[in-house]
Amino acid sequence: MAVNFLDGRKLISAGTLVGPRVYSTDLLSRHLSYEDVPGSVRQAARALKIKIITKGTVVLNSTHFMDPLGVKLCISHPDILAGEGILPAFRVGDAALKVPPALTIPHYEAVGVGENLLADHMGWLDGQIGRVMPWELADVGDRLRQRLIAGISSDGSAIAKYLDGVSNQIQWRQEIVSALSDMDMSRDRHLHDYIAGLPSGVREKVESYVQASYHAVGTTVVNCEAGTDLSPMSRFKAESVVLANRDVQLGELSDEGIFLKVFMGYALNQIQSCLVPAQIVDQITFTEAHRLSATLRHQGFQEKYERIVEGAIRAASGTASVEEIDFEEIAAISANIAEAFQLYLDEELSTYRTAEFDLTKSEALQTAADLGLDALAAIPGAGTIVSAGKTAVNSAKVAGLSARAFDFRDNERAFAAAKDRKKEDIATVIGKLHISDGKRSQLLDAVAALADIYAIRARRA
Repeated sequence: MAVNFLDGRKLISAGTLVGPRVYSTDLLSRHLSYEDVPGSVRQAARALKIKIITKGTVVLNSTHFMDPLGVKLCISHPDILAGEGILPAFRVGDAALKVPPALTIPHYEAVGVGENLLADHMGWLDGQIGRVMPWELADVGDRLRQRLIAGISSDGSAIAKYLDGVSNQIQWRQEIVSALSDMDMSRDRHLHDYIAGLPSGVREKVESYVQASYHAVGTTVVNCEAGTDLSPMSRFKAESVVLANRDVQLGELSDEGIFLKVFMGYALNQIQSCLVPAQIVDQITFTEAHRLSATLRHQGFQEKYERIVEGAIRAASGTASVEEIDFEEIAAISANIAEAFQLYLDEELSTYRTAEFDLTKSEALQTAADLGLDALAAIPGAGTIVSAGKTAVNSAKVAGLSARAFDFRDNERAFAAAKDRKKEDIATVIGKLHISDGKRSQLLDAVAALADIYAIRARRA
């Protein structure tokens, strides 16, 4: 009789997750450069450490631990599971440690992992994984299909407008919708194979749209925020989330509903908007990262965070209006959480910061809160709200600078400038909303208070 992998392990259901948590795809094989395997491993380790520290819980599809990048990361960092910061998710009915169907031994040999080492890795994982999240496939494939078709079929969606503008005499929207309608969505590879066959110019945009839509559906299964990949090789960035969220969900909301989603995303983002130099993250072991993340799982912190998340969900579902939400309370809760979190990090990272500014070219890392709420949303008559759900590098570019071209101090200034720009955009939208003067005043005060969270951090740094 076959042994169920889930037997004897602590099962953590998605519905029980509280506080900051994020779904990560940073170990996908497409993030692996065979020309620079150590560099790819370093980038993946950075991404996971910064997410463990700032998010508390990072949910990973268990199959990613068996991708070549995941195997190399585990070999290089055998303490990766030495804490509760990472929670592997296993599909019920197919829970096992095995080589993904699309991969073969040569893929592993190309990164220096032979059959014996791969077998040792499987045995090691079996002994290391004690906590798991079981998830059901159920109708995930059909839900993804429906979301993709709905977005591409909507005349006003971002992806539809792009495909309509591709001038090669092919009606790409009809072509893609037809293919999706008949596709077997029970396995990812069918969709990936189809996308790979599309011509350049169409393929890249459709791939970004599919990736973001996949995250939008998948994160509801594991009850997590959608964490954009920090790998420079990843095509799934904040811009991808923007593409998918404008297609269907935001198009069905009123201007007020869109604003509520953006404001809640802004509040969540401010809580964990601190920057950490990449060199410091490299020095921190996974054991230490897990220990640092423990503060985010303290009960008081979780309860406060959930109050903001619940408000965000109400806003997203259309069951809350601007007039009935206490924005001053949201700002106060965010500030309280942010201050406690920053004080904790300042104390814990003090031993590392002594060498921080000796590094003249220090890249900054930051992971933002992203429930698909902080999306780039064009509100009629109100202009465009700029997404702050980006890495520090992209945020610096929003400010007109390149984070990679300056030292850490300049990274901070660039990021602060991007924050100021976001505050101004939201304030502009508030001025155009059809709300009472009293609520408008409260909103402006709340936005100012949220902006102060990062300003105070910058002055203390």
